[in-house]
Amino acid sequence: MPSMSRPLTLVQEKKLTTSHEVFISFREEDTRQGFVSHLHSALRRKGIKTYMDDHDLERGNEISSTLLQAIKQSKISLIVFSENFASSRWTLDELVTIMSCKRTWGQLVLPIFYRISPSEVKKKRSYSAVFKKHQNLSRSSMKETEQRWTTAMAEAADLAGWESSTYRTESELVDVIAMEVMRKLKSMSHDKSGVLSSPENSSPMKCLLLLHG
Repeated sequence: MPSMSRPLTLVQEKKLTTSHEVFISFREEDTRQGFVSHLHSALRRKGIKTYMDDHDLERGNEISSTLLQAIKQSKISLIVFSENFASSRWTLDELVTIMSCKRTWGQLVLPIFYRISPSEVKKKRSYSAVFKKHQNLSRSSMKETEQRWTTAMAEAADLAGWESSTYRTESELVDVIAMEVMRKLKSMSHDKSGVLSSPENSSPMKCLLLLHG
């Protein structure tokens, strides 16, 4: 099994075309059958091309290249933080990728705090349950990986988003998010080729494609 301390692999591109407008990152056991599926449907009803992984997030240890490409190609990433979001290496690595794309080329990242507060997301946490599945890792590898996860969690939790506790119903929350996503997509400027404009477009684009195994 590859070491989790292996350097991140970056791919450079001069232009980034988009096949999906929105990527939804979520913890399956918390939100898949209810909130996330309703959000996905609401976005699609508005004609927004949305990517949501259709497979079991715990089926393997590594994020597929297809999923990484979907993150990279999206204009907006919605991160649905929930109680068990940080208990899966899959979702944590996914989050690191999303925040890398935000820093690299300005992908818009919008957090949704589903039955959890931003302060709870930012709290220092233990990832011991995740590391139990990777007992062959060195202490230094675990420390480096934990730091990447913790940094990504804190950065994302500081972004403006939505807290489910401030809405009367989930339906109301879904409608508000869908409307705001549509508004933000409409306000984004594009060049004639459909490439998302960002301050970094003047230099080669770099976005995380492969995480350490």
